[in-house]
Amino acid sequence: MIELYSKVADAVARQWCIDRERVVFLGHSDGASASYGISLLERGALQPRAMLVSGAGLSGNDLAFQSCPSVRRVMIVHGRNDALFPDFGHQASLWWSKCFGCAPDKFAKVAPHCVEAEGCQSGADLVFCETDAEHVTAPVIGDFELDFLRGVDTNAKKG
Repeated sequence: MIELYSKVADAVARQWCIDRERVVFLGHSDGASASYGISLLERGALQPRAMLVSGAGLSGNDLAFQSCPSVRRVMIVHGRNDALFPDFGHQASLWWSKCFGCAPDKFAKVAPHCVEAEGCQSGADLVFCETDAEHVTAPVIGDFELDFLRGVDTNAKKG
């Protein structure tokens, strides 16, 4: 299925005028899992510059044997009341933290319910947001999330 998803992304890029330097993947639940899959396979021509994934169905065990993809900005949003994929967001954030060479267990609060991994290497940026939501509730995307996807330094907005 992921192979098919990557073909869709490539087809969109061929059909429309796409600035490949500004591509971001955004998805909830299956859309988040597809975003992961396309990035992890890195077979499609179109790869994201950043990702915002919520309620993804990939656990730490699912990711453990994967190679780190080229994407360097990732925001993970997950509900602590997600009974379908309990704690998967936290597990994924730990995996990304290792991929990005971030300081172990060092996170700074950057927004309500959101922390950013510190000391990430090579310009990587990782934010983990944990809300009270259940799986069926996709997150509301606001200025903080959009700024992250655009590449705005979220540390400059603290305070």
